[in-house]
Amino acid sequence: MRQIENLRIKTETGQEKTLGHGKIFFKKIKPGQFPLFLGIGPNQTILPHLVPKASKFFVLETPQILNKLDPFTQNIILLPPNKLNNDLINLAEIWLYHPSLEYFPSFWQPILGQIYKPSTSLVQKKIWLLAHKNNLLTQEIDLAAQKLGFHLQLKTITSPQNLKQDLSIERPCLVISLNGRGLDKLGVVQAIFQAANIPLALWIVDNPWYILTKFKGNFISQLPIFITDNFFTPFLKQAGFSKVFYLPLATEPCFFQQTKKQKKWESEIAFIGRVHFPNKNKYFAGQTLETKILFQGKKQIDSGKRSDCAWITKYIPLTPAKTRNIGAHLEELNLYYRIQILQFISKHFQLQIIGDMTWEKFFSNISISGPVDYYSQLKNIYTTAHYILNLTSFHLPNSLNQRHFDVWISNGFLLTDFSTGLNIFPNDIIKLISFQNKKEILNKISTLEKEKYLKQDIQTHMKKIILQKHTYTHRLEYILDILNIK
Repeated sequence: MRQIENLRIKTETGQEKTLGHGKIFFKKIKPGQFPLFLGIGPNQTILPHLVPKASKFFVLETPQILNKLDPFTQNIILLPPNKLNNDLINLAEIWLYHPSLEYFPSFWQPILGQIYKPSTSLVQKKIWLLAHKNNLLTQEIDLAAQKLGFHLQLKTITSPQNLKQDLSIERPCLVISLNGRGLDKLGVVQAIFQAANIPLALWIVDNPWYILTKFKGNFISQLPIFITDNFFTPFLKQAGFSKVFYLPLATEPCFFQQTKKQKKWESEIAFIGRVHFPNKNKYFAGQTLETKILFQGKKQIDSGKRSDCAWITKYIPLTPAKTRNIGAHLEELNLYYRIQILQFISKHFQLQIIGDMTWEKFFSNISISGPVDYYSQLKNIYTTAHYILNLTSFHLPNSLNQRHFDVWISNGFLLTDFSTGLNIFPNDIIKLISFQNKKEILNKISTLEKEKYLKQDIQTHMKKIILQKHTYTHRLEYILDILNIK
């Protein structure tokens, strides 16, 4: 029997890879009476070295790898996936050849789901949220669940075995992964929930490609995905994601209704934001910036327009492979855009910048403060400053951020650059609170300052609309309706 130690294979995602050879690539995931191998690798002679006492070896393998291998010896029994049943699973000592799972996760996902499928437990009116306790929206979703009569539990998944055990004890009626947290890149956790017939939803509050590119197969497209920016919907559907739903951000009123004006936050206009997002250099490491694209983007900004994700697709295709390169360009252009707007405003109004002392590199003679706590301090800034300036991220061209909702609930007043995401609000109000270029800001503020009652009327009306339609209780209710969970 010849050894094939440098066997090349084309993976599920079209990449050329070499199949790993040796004991290090195998892991026993379940004890039992006889060996069952999920994947075999390039050399079948390794099996007796892994299980020396066995006389026969049961094997499942992907068609792509099988087509590259020599015929099996008589002591190796090839199983079709449809022959894998619960009796076999219960009795077998199961070994996993990891490269086969990594290169063909969609093939192995239902098989591993069947292996880790928990025993039946009673469905509870409980939602599992796969998120960190300090993540934004964790508290908001918890309160929303309570208002809708559900108990929310923050869940950390440590291993497939532990997940199987947990699901045998309790069975949530819904699992929500926030930004892909808790889901492994090869889809094993997803497969377990699917095998147990537990609804699993992916709620993405970032550029969806930044999250989805961590998954190494097409299996993730099976999930219902809720995104905050509908700009990405056609791109996701073109990539095979058929269950894409637009779900804007919202607010949790209880965090923002008790506000207090504070002298240190007094200003005509306040802007809250970082220079760059955390770990920016690490995330975009190795990306090459094209001078021509940056030049054209800055030229576009200088003309009074935005060089956001919608614009950059003229130069770089919006595909998973190009996600980080697009993001690296957008991050530089986004900073340039904000600097231009803020410099302009500082010449006409008393401007205060909050969120990042790095702004001192770009501005002098402007009040700059470091980050403040979202839940205890932001609301006081919102209610104290005469106007809160919002500049929409280039990474999410049609999106609304938390300020589009929280400012109004805090009895503040938001001025924002226009995005089509604003269309969830009445058009006559959008025209008064949004601007297409920096010079329009002067006209908007002039109108509002001349007509004091108009400003107050807008505040009152926006707060009423948000309380009626745009809280996180409304958002969670929408997810439950889509998934038909009562």
